[in-house]
Amino acid sequence: IAGIIKGEEGILLKIGGTENHVHLVTRLKPRHVIPDMLQKIKANSSKWINKHKKINGRFSWQGGYGIFSVSESQLPKTIEYVDNQKKHHQRITFKDEFIGFLEKNGIQYDLEHIWK
Repeated sequence: IAGIIKGEEGILLKIGGTENHVHLVTRLKPRHVIPDMLQKIKANSSKWINKHKKINGRFSWQGGYGIFSVSESQLPKTIEYVDNQKKHHQRITFKDEFIGFLEKNGIQYDLEHIWK
């Protein structure tokens, strides 16, 4: 994933996650189109994982994603959060946290479509 981002002239600052999701903290250029970047990351990483048989069976990403901007002042806190994913999600599930974040920030969502 770092190589894919670097190949697109972005910078991966931190990667982390758990068994059911991944967080990427990146710096991208203003010319980057987020859906295009994520499509490249998902397609190329899936291809690599399957080619090198990194898991049993066939790997594929879920269809959707969430993306949030972070101010420079919040970057250290965000990186720390990504570093502590396993510990963090012992207290709250990813789904509950994600929905709470959407609600806290007034982002409209439809539960029927959010986890497809």
